[in-house]
Amino acid sequence: MDIAHELSVKQEQASIAEFFEKNKHLLGFDNPVRALVTSVKEALDNSLDACEEASILPDIRIEISPSGKDEYRIVVEDNGPGIVEENISRVFGRLLFGSRFHAHRQSRGQQGIGISAVLLYSQITTGRRMNVISKTTEGEAFSINMSMDIKKNSANIHNRKKVKSEKKSGTSIEVYVKGSYTLGKYSILSYIRNSAVVNPHASITFVDPNGEVHTFERCSTVPPPVTTEIKPHPYGIEVGELLSMFQKSRNKTVSEVLTYELYGITNRILNKLCSVTEIPADTPCSKIKRKDAEKMTRELREIAIRLPSSNCLSPIGEELIKKGMNREFESKFTVTYTGKPGIYHGEPYIVEVGLLYGVKGSSDEVDILRFANRTPLMYQAGSGAIISAVKSVDWRSAGFDQRGGKGIPYGPGIILVHVASTNIPYTSESKDAIAAVPEITDDIIKGLIYCRNKLRTYVTKKSSVEKLKEKYEIAEIIPEMAAKSASLVSDIVPDSSLTVSRILNAIVVEKSIKTEENEKFIVITIKNVSPKKQKFRLYSESAGINFGADEKGIVNGAKIVWDVDIEPASVERYTYHNVPEGEGNINVYIKGLPVDMVIGADVI
Repeated sequence: MDIAHELSVKQEQASIAEFFEKNKHLLGFDNPVRALVTSVKEALDNSLDACEEASILPDIRIEISPSGKDEYRIVVEDNGPGIVEENISRVFGRLLFGSRFHAHRQSRGQQGIGISAVLLYSQITTGRRMNVISKTTEGEAFSINMSMDIKKNSANIHNRKKVKSEKKSGTSIEVYVKGSYTLGKYSILSYIRNSAVVNPHASITFVDPNGEVHTFERCSTVPPPVTTEIKPHPYGIEVGELLSMFQKSRNKTVSEVLTYELYGITNRILNKLCSVTEIPADTPCSKIKRKDAEKMTRELREIAIRLPSSNCLSPIGEELIKKGMNREFESKFTVTYTGKPGIYHGEPYIVEVGLLYGVKGSSDEVDILRFANRTPLMYQAGSGAIISAVKSVDWRSAGFDQRGGKGIPYGPGIILVHVASTNIPYTSESKDAIAAVPEITDDIIKGLIYCRNKLRTYVTKKSSVEKLKEKYEIAEIIPEMAAKSASLVSDIVPDSSLTVSRILNAIVVEKSIKTEENEKFIVITIKNVSPKKQKFRLYSESAGINFGADEKGIVNGAKIVWDVDIEPASVERYTYHNVPEGEGNINVYIKGLPVDMVIGADVI
């Protein structure tokens, strides 16, 4: 037997499970610390996705407890829709099984690898099985104990039984893995906290190996909108894909395949394409050759085709990003940004950015929180589109230190970047970083610059206000000095108000709360400490509560507007009525005056 025949005898097909058994580092199980984080991540992502697809506000409990030397028991329970019994073994016991791989819509899971990879890793490192308990709204709760047949890439069911459950529906998994529990930036606690930031509709309870309970309450009671699946966009179709589409389609002609199976192909586009390629619209699919598919693919990229509808995506939204960040991090300034939908290789995406400034206890490099489809990206923190974009922006004018205007800035800040897409271009199977796709990177930079500019305005205003406050403190001494001087010479105390007004040249705004006859009021006092008559508009806004106002105020829901016309060295008062007990937090803005003339209110 020659050597070629000898080698052919040794060659055999490996299943996908066998491949990842040998290469578990590709899935994020390359060291004990990360293996534990990855196991929790995959289970949490599954629970969040399941709840959102069913429009259920997630209530998720994660518990980790030691079960041996470097071994941990992980239990993750949710209140999702549950999983039908016949799909349990496929979802948890087979790699590359799922409903999202071919679906063009945003979801955390894309490949059908995640949770089944946890079972594979558990089986490899501990020899233990996974236990799954599931209950659907219309069925009984049942428990399945399972392992994975690595050769066949399928599940082995060892035990199945009915169990009692008081839940309306939900899924619980129990799995044992080798790992190491740590605290810090790359810990499970950090991952769960970051997940809570970009999933403000979720309530997550985490019980750590020491028995300490960490609770992350939801700050929104509105679940994200259910994403709608769309057809593949022609800009992302390659020659082989289009040829395969013609060969496998149930539709019979070119026009039927293009209009029914691709996004945005109108009659006008179809006629133009067929005219340029000289391929009749009624050509049978069986007649299409490789050169025809090549011509159509090339010409489709030259035709203006509308961007996909953004309802296939579920961005977090500026207000909820702000709520999520402010719940977990204390800061002095917050700004958020949600960009317009873009497209790369036929895949729609949206970039969102959040920026916190004045974060307590932060003076080293700013923390950069990276997210893809509402999922934290914890590893490969030095690479990818997000890091590249942050480094390329000059942050020095916004109060950060940055040598040469490039690189990660230093200062009391947190930068959040979230990319939502129907297909995130990850740099690896372990989904650690987003590839530096030019379109996505450019849009991230645009969002970062927007937030930087807003912060720069805030820093500039703050500096002006601080200087004005210093002048105000000095000016307040003048009447005391005048009175003291008059007493020394036994003279009448002179009126120093105009002198103070000329020195200070400011409008001072003060808020106070008073109660009269069991009714609560908020009083806004305006002091014109300037030598001239001042005219401007005063805006006052409550936190979503509609108050009443005095006769000078124009009420518009939670906002009240006053037109102020105030003489020099005089005082005016404006009043909120009907303030509920426990309320009183209002924001005051002034329009029509320079920033460096106002104390006690924001200038818009």
